[in-house]
Amino acid sequence: MNKTVLGLLVVISIFGLISCENTAGPTGLGISELSDGTLAKKNSGGGSKPACSAVGTSIGFNQAGDNTYDISEYTLWAGQQYDAGTVTITNDDENIYVNFYTNGTADLEEVHVYVWTNPDDIPSKRPAPGQADYFVEDIDADSYTLVIPANIDCGDTYYISTHVALDNEGSNDDDDDCDHDGNDGNDGDCDCDDDDCDHDGNDDDNDSNHNNGGETAYAGDSASPECFGSKRGAWWGYVTYNVDCFYNIAGTVYEDLDNSSDMDVDEIGYSDITVSLNDVFGTTITTTMTNADGSYLFESIPSGYDYSVDIEVGPVGTTATENAAGFVIYDLWGNNTDLDFGFYTPVVNPPDFCEITSHTLWVNSDEVGGNVTVSNSERYLLLEYTASSGSYFDEIRVDVLLEAPGERGDLTLYTYNSLNDKGFEGTPASYVVDIKISSLTNVCDQSFYVLAYALVDGEVAYAGPSSSWATSNIGEWFYYISSGVCCPDPIAQ
Repeated sequence: MNKTVLGLLVVISIFGLISCENTAGPTGLGISELSDGTLAKKNSGGGSKPACSAVGTSIGFNQAGDNTYDISEYTLWAGQQYDAGTVTITNDDENIYVNFYTNGTADLEEVHVYVWTNPDDIPSKRPAPGQADYFVEDIDADSYTLVIPANIDCGDTYYISTHVALDNEGSNDDDDDCDHDGNDGNDGDCDCDDDDCDHDGNDDDNDSNHNNGGETAYAGDSASPECFGSKRGAWWGYVTYNVDCFYNIAGTVYEDLDNSSDMDVDEIGYSDITVSLNDVFGTTITTTMTNADGSYLFESIPSGYDYSVDIEVGPVGTTATENAAGFVIYDLWGNNTDLDFGFYTPVVNPPDFCEITSHTLWVNSDEVGGNVTVSNSERYLLLEYTASSGSYFDEIRVDVLLEAPGERGDLTLYTYNSLNDKGFEGTPASYVVDIKISSLTNVCDQSFYVLAYALVDGEVAYAGPSSSWATSNIGEWFYYISSGVCCPDPIAQ
């Protein structure tokens, strides 16, 4: 008789240990941070095989100061295979934010988080949740955000393990039961095989409304349940979070009236021009149309990659000046907001010339290298360069002055520079330089002076009236053309 009673007590005791709910009591609220501000690097643990790794899905970005950061989403897997909600991770310049959200099948009771910055530091066995460097207990809510201080740089990678203890939704019920009907009562038909609670009686272990109260959960991806299920002992996992920053790429497509390859205050933009953003292989990622003022914007572009920005078709009848070949951005690392494209309308047979003069183009002060014809219309001062037969131009520069020059000056500061002119291609034998008259202050009906410089077959040349310069001054010699501009009334601006 005594042996029979003892046997029943043992059976009852063993049955009391079998439950679908973890009923251990809460131990308080706390967040532990490492004293030196670094992230977790603990390597202790026991009883399990290596963790299941997972990669999140980018669901957007989060503005923070001048930078924009990615938000990655993971599934919160309870009991190895039940979807209990989501975990999202994002960051700003100073913190990592781990956001826990349940889907109504349980409440958050405790969260324990490990963070590693080096994959070699990830332990080969599950670290003890109670030793996590970041933890919160007694939550009893369906959402919580854990803030982890860190020194954030774009391109960083973090490995984050999230141990979550779940409780019955809206209840601190400590009964050893499985609730199937939502009444927090013991339904009496709990099926605890394979660590699950079956609600529809089909024993398929895959009920969409599974009560996850009492379960352990980890963040993972769609492949995690299979990996978790292959574990024996203490299953666990970690997720990989990449810090991807996002930046803006912007600029203006404008009418380059003075053909200067630079947008001036009086120049306006072109609307409805298609601008394309391409990847490193030249494949178009996205396109946008310019606004009424000619501006365009590609917003929140992932950093760390190479891009190009192009305009395939410019305004009708125009020639590209600034950045005709487009922009190439290497390793995007910050906002690029001044990628401008200039276009101007070439002057074709300009009417109503006020004055036309022709001047010899002298090479090395005493050799004829061609000629330069100077004229002006209502809008433009025109210099037509023509090289001698068999010669060509490597470079052309023009400086327009209101007073006679005492020296030839800095070539880089000249009014026109063919190095900035996208229409000047190769080594032409002739070329027309257009300079907008309204950009030349107070030149109407008065004398002006032109330094018409060129490299002819690689040799320095100036247009001028004679070849009388002494060879002893060849290092500093220059010519200028003295002429005048007539301005019809009214002058076209």
